[in-house]
Amino acid sequence: MMTATSDLHDTREALSKLISKPNCTDKLLARPPFRFLFDVILAIDAASDLGLDRVLTTEFDSANVKDKPSKLAFLDKVVKHTEARLDTTVDLNLKKVVAGLDTAKTRAFL
Repeated sequence: MMTATSDLHDTREALSKLISKPNCTDKLLARPPFRFLFDVILAIDAASDLGLDRVLTTEFDSANVKDKPSKLAFLDKVVKHTEARLDTTVDLNLKKVVAGLDTAKTRAFL
């Protein structure tokens, strides 16, 4: 069984190999706020060949992703695109992610 501490360490370790910003502190990874997730997702996209530009339009600007419906739509597009690109299923309840809950699953997704 993975502990929360090892979960945080593993997520931080994996992200640090790919991105340098935003800084992935224990506090941010313990309960990732949406803006942090947004920044991490876009940093991962910029550092890899994920290709979110194929599915995101105005969502690349955080000013367009402020309310709950737009946050859910952003995450839904990212998750569906990730599932298609990696031929996998992502186990996330997007409403819980936006609310800062289900943090272990959120970290696993990152």
